[in-house]
Amino acid sequence: MLSKLITDIGKKIIKSEIKRLQLKRTCRSLNIISALKYKTYCTKTKNKDHNDLNNIVPDFFLWNKEYFSNNNFYGISDIFREYSLCNIIPKAAIEHGVYFGKEVMDYEAAKNPTNNIITFSQYRYEVLSEKTKQNIICLGPYIHYVKPFLNEDFHNEKKALGKNLLVFPSHSVDLVTAEYDIEIFLNEIKKIAPNFNTVSVCIYWKDYLMKKHLPYQNAGFKIVSAGHRNDPRFLSRLKSIILLSDITISNSLGTHLGYSIFLNKPHILKIQKQKYSEDKVGAYNNAITNRFVGKNENFYDIIKNEKDVFNTLFSEYTETISKEQYELCNYYWGFDFIKKPEELKSILKSLV
Repeated sequence: MLSKLITDIGKKIIKSEIKRLQLKRTCRSLNIISALKYKTYCTKTKNKDHNDLNNIVPDFFLWNKEYFSNNNFYGISDIFREYSLCNIIPKAAIEHGVYFGKEVMDYEAAKNPTNNIITFSQYRYEVLSEKTKQNIICLGPYIHYVKPFLNEDFHNEKKALGKNLLVFPSHSVDLVTAEYDIEIFLNEIKKIAPNFNTVSVCIYWKDYLMKKHLPYQNAGFKIVSAGHRNDPRFLSRLKSIILLSDITISNSLGTHLGYSIFLNKPHILKIQKQKYSEDKVGAYNNAITNRFVGKNENFYDIIKNEKDVFNTLFSEYTETISKEQYELCNYYWGFDFIKKPEELKSILKSLV
Protein backbone atom coordinates (compact mmCIF):
# COMPACT_ATOMS: atom_id res chain seq x y z
CA MET A 1 0.00 0.00 0.00
CA LEU A 2 2.78 2.36 0.99
CA SER A 3 4.77 1.36 -2.07
CA LYS A 4 1.80 2.15 -4.36
CA LEU A 5 1.29 5.54 -2.65
CA ILE A 6 4.97 6.44 -3.16
CA THR A 7 4.74 5.34 -6.79
CA ASP A 8 1.62 7.45 -7.37
CA ILE A 9 3.22 10.49 -5.76
CA GLY A 10 6.31 9.96 -7.89
CA LYS A 11 4.22 9.79 -11.05
CA LYS A 12 2.42 13.01 -10.11
CA ILE A 13 5.72 14.75 -9.47
CA ILE A 14 7.12 13.58 -12.81
CA LYS A 15 3.90 14.56 -14.60
CA SER A 16 3.97 17.97 -12.95
CA GLU A 17 7.61 18.48 -13.89
CA ILE A 18 6.90 17.49 -17.50
CA LYS A 19 4.07 20.03 -17.64
CA ARG A 20 6.34 22.68 -16.14
CA LEU A 21 9.06 22.02 -18.71
CA GLN A 22 6.50 21.98 -21.54
CA LEU A 23 5.10 25.32 -20.35
CA LYS A 24 8.60 26.76 -20.07
CA ARG A 25 9.43 25.54 -23.59
CA THR A 26 6.15 26.97 -24.91
CA CYS A 27 6.79 30.33 -23.25
CA ARG A 28 10.31 30.40 -24.66
CA SER A 29 8.99 29.63 -28.13
CA LEU A 30 6.29 32.30 -27.85
CA ASN A 31 8.88 34.83 -26.71
CA ILE A 32 11.06 34.01 -29.71
CA ILE A 33 8.06 34.35 -32.03
CA SER A 34 7.11 37.66 -30.36
CA ALA A 35 10.65 38.97 -30.69
CA LEU A 36 10.81 38.06 -34.37
CA LYS A 37 7.42 39.63 -35.04
CA TYR A 38 8.44 42.83 -33.21
CA LYS A 39 11.75 43.04 -35.09
CA THR A 40 9.89 42.57 -38.38
CA TYR A 41 7.74 45.61 -37.53
CA CYS A 42 10.83 47.60 -36.52
CA THR A 43 12.58 46.75 -39.79
CA LYS A 44 9.49 47.73 -41.78
CA THR A 45 9.28 51.18 -40.16
CA LYS A 46 13.01 51.80 -39.75
CA ASN A 47 13.30 54.36 -42.54
CA LYS A 48 9.71 55.64 -42.47
CA ASP A 49 9.39 59.24 -41.36
CA HIS A 50 6.48 61.26 -39.97
CA ASN A 51 4.95 61.76 -43.42
CA ASP A 52 4.52 58.04 -44.14
CA LEU A 53 1.42 57.52 -42.01
CA ASN A 54 0.13 54.41 -43.74
CA ASN A 55 3.29 52.54 -42.74
CA ILE A 56 4.02 53.92 -39.26
CA VAL A 57 0.50 54.18 -37.83
CA PRO A 58 -1.07 50.68 -38.20
CA ASP A 59 -1.11 48.58 -35.03
CA PHE A 60 2.47 47.88 -33.99
CA PHE A 61 3.11 44.54 -32.28
CA LEU A 62 4.66 44.94 -28.80
CA TRP A 63 7.35 42.53 -27.64
CA ASN A 64 7.88 43.11 -23.95
CA LYS A 65 11.60 43.09 -23.22
CA GLU A 66 11.37 45.26 -20.09
CA TYR A 67 10.56 44.66 -16.42
CA PHE A 68 7.46 46.79 -16.95
CA SER A 69 5.69 46.51 -20.30
CA ASN A 70 4.91 50.26 -20.24
CA ASN A 71 8.65 50.97 -20.31
CA ASN A 72 8.52 49.94 -23.97
CA PHE A 73 6.17 52.82 -24.83
CA TYR A 74 7.59 55.43 -27.20
CA GLY A 75 10.96 53.61 -27.15
CA ILE A 76 11.92 55.30 -23.87
CA SER A 77 14.06 52.49 -22.42
CA ASP A 78 15.82 52.01 -25.76
CA ILE A 79 16.51 55.75 -25.89
CA PHE A 80 18.10 55.73 -22.43
CA ARG A 81 20.29 52.76 -23.36
CA GLU A 82 21.43 54.30 -26.64
CA TYR A 83 22.18 57.70 -25.10
CA SER A 84 24.16 56.26 -22.18
CA LEU A 85 25.82 53.44 -24.16
CA CYS A 86 24.64 51.14 -21.38
CA ASN A 87 22.78 48.02 -22.50
CA ILE A 88 20.89 47.44 -19.25
CA ILE A 89 17.21 46.70 -18.72
CA PRO A 90 16.46 48.98 -15.75
CA LYS A 91 14.56 47.53 -12.81
CA ALA A 92 12.28 50.52 -12.55
CA ALA A 93 8.85 51.73 -13.61
CA ILE A 94 9.12 54.60 -16.10
CA GLU A 95 6.36 57.20 -16.14
CA HIS A 96 5.95 57.54 -19.90
CA GLY A 97 4.32 60.98 -19.76
CA VAL A 98 3.71 63.87 -17.37
CA TYR A 99 0.64 63.02 -15.28
CA PHE A 100 -1.47 65.94 -14.11
CA GLY A 101 -3.95 66.09 -11.22
CA LYS A 102 -1.37 64.70 -8.77
CA GLU A 103 -2.23 61.14 -9.76
CA VAL A 104 -0.02 58.09 -9.31
CA MET A 105 -0.53 54.86 -11.24
CA ASP A 106 -1.05 51.87 -8.97
CA TYR A 107 1.19 49.47 -10.90
CA GLU A 108 4.02 52.04 -10.86
CA ALA A 109 3.85 52.60 -7.12
CA ALA A 110 2.04 50.26 -4.70
CA LYS A 111 2.47 47.24 -7.01
CA ASN A 112 5.97 48.08 -8.18
CA PRO A 113 8.34 45.33 -6.90
CA THR A 114 11.50 47.08 -8.15
CA ASN A 115 11.15 49.94 -5.65
CA ASN A 116 12.27 52.41 -8.35
CA ILE A 117 10.34 54.98 -10.39
CA ILE A 118 11.84 57.05 -13.22
CA THR A 119 10.02 60.30 -13.86
CA PHE A 120 10.47 63.82 -15.19
CA SER A 121 10.54 66.55 -12.62
CA GLN A 122 10.35 68.17 -9.22
CA TYR A 123 6.56 68.29 -9.57
CA ARG A 124 6.32 64.53 -10.06
CA TYR A 125 8.90 63.93 -7.30
CA GLU A 126 6.71 65.82 -4.84
CA VAL A 127 3.52 64.01 -5.93
CA LEU A 128 5.12 60.56 -5.84
CA SER A 129 6.80 61.19 -2.47
CA GLU A 130 3.40 61.80 -0.89
CA LYS A 131 2.01 58.42 -2.00
CA THR A 132 4.90 55.97 -2.18
CA LYS A 133 8.18 55.02 -0.52
CA GLN A 134 9.72 54.15 -3.89
CA ASN A 135 13.13 55.46 -4.92
CA ILE A 136 12.30 58.34 -7.29
CA ILE A 137 14.69 59.30 -10.09
CA CYS A 138 14.13 62.48 -12.12
CA LEU A 139 15.60 62.62 -15.62
CA GLY A 140 13.87 65.64 -17.13
CA PRO A 141 12.19 65.64 -20.59
CA TYR A 142 12.93 62.28 -22.25
CA ILE A 143 12.94 63.87 -25.69
CA HIS A 144 16.35 65.37 -24.82
CA TYR A 145 17.95 61.93 -24.93
CA VAL A 146 16.91 60.99 -28.48
CA LYS A 147 18.32 62.07 -31.83
CA PRO A 148 15.89 63.62 -34.36
CA PHE A 149 14.68 61.12 -36.95
CA LEU A 150 15.47 63.46 -39.84
CA ASN A 151 19.07 64.27 -40.59
CA GLU A 152 20.07 65.12 -44.14
CA ASP A 153 16.46 65.75 -45.20
CA PHE A 154 15.68 68.13 -42.33
CA HIS A 155 16.74 71.40 -43.97
CA ASN A 156 15.05 70.54 -47.27
CA GLU A 157 11.78 69.76 -45.50
CA LYS A 158 11.99 72.88 -43.34
CA LYS A 159 12.57 74.99 -46.44
CA ALA A 160 9.52 73.43 -48.12
CA LEU A 161 7.32 73.97 -45.05
CA GLY A 162 8.34 77.57 -44.47
CA LYS A 163 6.93 79.07 -41.31
CA ASN A 164 5.13 76.09 -39.78
CA LEU A 165 2.37 75.96 -37.16
CA LEU A 166 2.26 72.55 -35.47
CA VAL A 167 -1.07 71.38 -34.01
CA PHE A 168 -1.41 68.78 -31.25
CA PRO A 169 -5.09 67.76 -30.98
CA SER A 170 -6.24 65.99 -27.84
CA HIS A 171 -5.72 62.30 -28.54
CA SER A 172 -7.31 58.94 -27.79
CA VAL A 173 -5.41 55.95 -26.41
CA ASP A 174 -5.73 52.26 -27.14
CA LEU A 175 -8.85 51.62 -25.01
CA VAL A 176 -10.18 55.16 -24.60
CA THR A 177 -11.53 57.57 -27.23
CA ALA A 178 -11.19 61.34 -26.86
CA GLU A 179 -14.05 63.54 -28.07
CA TYR A 180 -14.19 67.34 -28.34
CA ASP A 181 -15.86 69.97 -30.51
CA ILE A 182 -13.46 69.91 -33.43
CA GLU A 183 -15.09 72.92 -35.15
CA ILE A 184 -14.23 75.13 -32.18
CA PHE A 185 -10.59 74.05 -32.32
CA LEU A 186 -10.46 74.41 -36.11
CA ASN A 187 -11.69 78.00 -35.76
CA GLU A 188 -8.92 78.76 -33.25
CA ILE A 189 -6.33 77.36 -35.66
CA LYS A 190 -7.77 79.27 -38.62
CA LYS A 191 -7.54 82.56 -36.71
CA ILE A 192 -3.75 82.36 -36.66
CA ALA A 193 -3.15 80.20 -39.77
CA PRO A 194 -2.61 83.28 -42.04
CA ASN A 195 0.60 83.95 -40.08
CA PHE A 196 2.10 80.71 -41.41
CA ASN A 197 3.04 79.08 -44.68
CA THR A 198 2.03 75.62 -43.43
CA VAL A 199 -0.22 74.20 -40.73
CA SER A 200 0.83 70.67 -39.72
CA VAL A 201 -1.35 68.47 -37.50
CA CYS A 202 0.41 65.78 -35.48
CA ILE A 203 -2.20 63.03 -35.19
CA TYR A 204 -2.00 60.15 -32.72
CA TRP A 205 -2.01 56.66 -34.22
CA LYS A 206 -5.43 55.60 -32.87
CA ASP A 207 -7.10 58.82 -34.03
CA TYR A 208 -5.66 58.33 -37.52
CA LEU A 209 -7.06 54.80 -37.66
CA MET A 210 -10.45 56.20 -36.58
CA LYS A 211 -10.14 58.84 -39.33
CA LYS A 212 -10.24 61.72 -36.86
CA HIS A 213 -7.62 63.47 -38.99
CA LEU A 214 -10.04 64.03 -41.87
CA PRO A 215 -11.56 67.35 -40.66
CA TYR A 216 -8.03 68.76 -40.41
CA GLN A 217 -7.07 67.34 -43.78
CA ASN A 218 -10.24 68.73 -45.35
CA ALA A 219 -9.32 72.14 -43.94
CA GLY A 220 -6.14 72.01 -46.03
CA PHE A 221 -3.73 71.15 -43.22
CA LYS A 222 -0.78 68.78 -43.52
CA ILE A 223 -1.15 65.53 -41.53
CA VAL A 224 1.91 64.05 -39.79
CA SER A 225 2.42 61.47 -37.05
CA ALA A 226 5.16 60.17 -34.77
CA GLY A 227 3.85 56.66 -35.38
CA HIS A 228 2.51 53.96 -33.10
CA ARG A 229 3.07 54.12 -29.35
CA ASN A 230 4.93 50.77 -29.48
CA ASP A 231 7.33 51.96 -32.18
CA PRO A 232 10.80 52.54 -30.66
CA ARG A 233 11.30 55.49 -33.04
CA PHE A 234 8.22 57.39 -31.85
CA LEU A 235 10.10 60.02 -29.82
CA SER A 236 12.73 60.39 -32.53
CA ARG A 237 10.04 61.25 -35.09
CA LEU A 238 8.28 63.52 -32.60
CA LYS A 239 11.49 65.46 -32.03
CA SER A 240 11.84 66.07 -35.77
CA ILE A 241 8.19 67.09 -36.03
CA ILE A 242 8.58 69.69 -33.27
CA LEU A 243 11.93 70.98 -34.55
CA LEU A 244 10.37 71.52 -37.99
CA SER A 245 7.78 73.84 -36.44
CA ASP A 246 7.99 77.50 -35.46
CA ILE A 247 5.07 77.58 -33.01
CA THR A 248 2.89 74.80 -31.57
CA ILE A 249 -0.74 74.83 -30.45
CA SER A 250 -2.96 72.33 -28.63
CA ASN A 251 -6.39 72.00 -27.03
CA SER A 252 -5.41 70.03 -23.92
CA LEU A 253 -2.64 69.72 -21.36
CA GLY A 254 -0.11 67.06 -22.31
CA THR A 255 3.53 66.09 -22.50
CA HIS A 256 3.78 67.80 -25.90
CA LEU A 257 3.53 71.24 -24.28
CA GLY A 258 6.68 70.87 -22.20
CA TYR A 259 8.53 69.17 -25.04
CA SER A 260 7.74 72.16 -27.28
CA ILE A 261 9.05 74.67 -24.77
CA PHE A 262 12.14 72.56 -24.08
CA LEU A 263 12.90 72.52 -27.81
CA ASN A 264 12.46 76.31 -27.90
CA LYS A 265 9.10 76.36 -29.71
CA PRO A 266 6.48 78.75 -28.28
CA HIS A 267 3.19 77.09 -27.44
CA ILE A 268 -0.44 78.25 -27.49
CA LEU A 269 -2.96 76.40 -25.33
CA LYS A 270 -6.67 76.56 -26.15
CA ILE A 271 -8.16 74.23 -23.56
CA GLN A 272 -11.43 72.60 -24.58
CA LYS A 273 -13.97 70.48 -22.77
CA GLN A 274 -13.04 66.86 -23.37
CA LYS A 275 -15.11 63.69 -23.18
CA TYR A 276 -13.39 60.34 -22.84
CA SER A 277 -15.26 57.11 -23.52
CA GLU A 278 -13.88 53.66 -22.72
CA ASP A 279 -14.60 50.59 -24.76
CA LYS A 280 -15.77 47.48 -22.88
CA VAL A 281 -12.25 46.09 -22.48
CA GLY A 282 -10.90 49.41 -21.20
CA ALA A 283 -13.71 49.80 -18.67
CA TYR A 284 -13.18 46.24 -17.47
CA ASN A 285 -9.41 46.68 -17.11
CA ASN A 286 -9.79 49.90 -15.14
CA ALA A 287 -12.40 48.33 -12.87
CA ILE A 288 -10.28 45.33 -11.93
CA THR A 289 -6.89 47.05 -11.65
CA ASN A 290 -7.91 50.16 -9.63
CA ARG A 291 -5.40 52.21 -11.60
CA PHE A 292 -4.74 55.02 -9.16
CA VAL A 293 -3.15 55.04 -5.72
CA GLY A 294 -5.14 56.97 -3.12
CA LYS A 295 -7.14 58.81 -5.76
CA ASN A 296 -7.67 62.40 -4.69
CA GLU A 297 -11.24 63.21 -3.77
CA ASN A 298 -10.53 66.70 -5.07
CA PHE A 299 -8.90 65.45 -8.29
CA TYR A 300 -11.14 67.58 -10.50
CA ASP A 301 -10.38 70.69 -8.45
CA ILE A 302 -6.66 70.01 -8.70
CA ILE A 303 -6.72 69.43 -12.45
CA LYS A 304 -8.92 72.51 -12.95
CA ASN A 305 -6.43 74.63 -11.01
CA GLU A 306 -3.55 73.26 -13.07
CA LYS A 307 -5.41 73.98 -16.30
CA ASP A 308 -6.14 77.52 -15.09
CA VAL A 309 -2.46 78.13 -14.34
CA PHE A 310 -1.34 76.91 -17.76
CA ASN A 311 -4.21 78.64 -19.52
CA THR A 312 -3.26 81.96 -17.92
CA LEU A 313 0.27 81.74 -19.28
CA PHE A 314 -0.26 80.00 -22.62
CA SER A 315 -3.66 81.03 -24.01
CA GLU A 316 -2.48 84.02 -26.05
CA TYR A 317 -0.71 83.99 -29.41
CA THR A 318 2.98 84.72 -28.99
CA GLU A 319 6.15 84.05 -30.95
CA THR A 320 8.41 84.09 -27.89
CA ILE A 321 8.70 82.04 -24.68
CA SER A 322 8.32 84.08 -21.50
CA LYS A 323 10.37 83.53 -18.35
CA GLU A 324 7.18 82.52 -16.50
CA GLN A 325 6.29 79.93 -19.15
CA TYR A 326 9.77 78.43 -19.05
CA GLU A 327 9.85 78.24 -15.25
CA LEU A 328 6.44 76.57 -15.06
CA CYS A 329 7.48 73.95 -17.63
CA ASN A 330 10.78 73.45 -15.85
CA TYR A 331 8.83 72.59 -12.68
CA TYR A 332 6.55 70.09 -14.47
CA TRP A 333 9.00 68.63 -17.04
CA GLY A 334 12.28 68.95 -15.13
CA PHE A 335 14.58 70.78 -17.54
CA ASP A 336 17.14 71.09 -14.72
CA PHE A 337 17.30 67.30 -14.28
CA ILE A 338 18.86 66.55 -17.68
CA LYS A 339 21.74 64.06 -17.38
CA LYS A 340 24.97 63.67 -19.33
CA PRO A 341 25.63 60.25 -20.90
CA GLU A 342 27.95 59.12 -18.11
CA GLU A 343 25.50 60.30 -15.44
CA LEU A 344 22.65 58.37 -17.01
CA LYS A 345 24.90 55.33 -17.42
CA SER A 346 25.68 55.39 -13.69
CA ILE A 347 21.96 55.63 -12.87
CA LEU A 348 21.05 52.70 -15.12
CA LYS A 349 23.82 50.56 -13.63
CA SER A 350 22.35 51.19 -10.17
CA LEU A 351 19.00 49.77 -11.36
CA VAL A 352 20.03 46.15 -11.97
